[in-house]
Amino acid sequence: MAFLDPRVWLALLVAFVAGVATGYGWHYVRTAKAEAAVEARQETTETTVQTTVATVDTAALDALKARLAVADRRAASLQARIEEYRRANPAPADCRLPDGLRDAINHDLDPEGAR
Repeated sequence: MAFLDPRVWLALLVAFVAGVATGYGWHYVRTAKAEAAVEARQETTETTVQTTVATVDTAALDALKARLAVADRRAASLQARIEEYRRANPAPADCRLPDGLRDAINHDLDPEGAR
């Protein structure tokens, strides 16, 4: 009747608790590894996306700055030609505009100083 001996019951109880603890520990480690892998993928994806967005933003910004510089140079060139033609005395025949149109353009260019 060794089965009724309290030491046998105690040994079975200890073995059961140890088995449950080992199983729980193994499950905890497996779950922690899986969660760490998911977190690492998320961080890698986030870093990659941020780097890509920064690169695309920089490229788009550089392209827009280049277009703005071209537009600024063109505007400055046109403004210089307009000022040159405005001060021409007498105006060249090929650039002579009707007075009303000339006044409207002058007014659009400089609303306060238009004559």
